[in-house]
Amino acid sequence: CGPVRLMTNNPAKIKALEKAGVAVAGRVPLQVGLSEQNRRYLETKIDRMGHLIDEGYLSGQTPADSAAKPGGECRC
Repeated sequence: CGPVRLMTNNPAKIKALEKAGVAVAGRVPLQVGLSEQNRRYLETKIDRMGHLIDEGYLSGQTPADSAAKPGGECRC
């Protein structure tokens, strides 16, 4: 198999696959619907597990606004 692009926000998943010998060419960030019910959950994923979720997304920016900011996507 050739290199893969992962649809993930989890940096541990990227590292685990690379450790297993999978060539990771990049990451496609995932954005779920944001609501008051899941905001704390997403913030916890960022704070405790280091998930790569654009904090502009959590502040209510549209995907186009957040994509225009540097660092919107992690190239791993």
